[in-house]
Amino acid sequence: MDIYEKILDDHHNIRDTIDELMETDNSQIEKRMRMLKELERLLVSHTNSEEQTLYQALFETNDKEAKAQVKKSRKEHDQANEKLEVLKDTPMDSDLFLRNLASFKEVIEAHFDEEEDEIFDFARELLSKDEELLIEEELEDLEEDTWNRPYI
Repeated sequence: MDIYEKILDDHHNIRDTIDELMETDNSQIEKRMRMLKELERLLVSHTNSEEQTLYQALFETNDKEAKAQVKKSRKEHDQANEKLEVLKDTPMDSDLFLRNLASFKEVIEAHFDEEEDEIFDFARELLSKDEELLIEEELEDLEEDTWNRPYI
């Protein structure tokens, strides 16, 4: 699996978790809590490792367009995290929960779509195969570290 497949796999897992959470109802509080924790863990692991590896490598290329896209993508990560915090503060047994989840989904999917086009294009153009392999290894190591840490 190359770095692009790895990121696509992360996006797929996050999308699936959101979709499964969207199918819950107000009586499934325990399931919502469990799935929301899983969603948070997936998102935090993905965004942190991506920012420390791929985004950092693109930023260091000194390509002005790539740097601007990385800055934009980091802001989108911040937006997604803000939406996630709102969702975590929403009562699990309220109709507002699914509305806030839909808002989160809209933000994260727009980011994923843009990232899969813009960021991937910049990376394929600016990074060597050796750099891609190194980033892939670092990405996997960082995500593994996140998954092995106790999570509250």
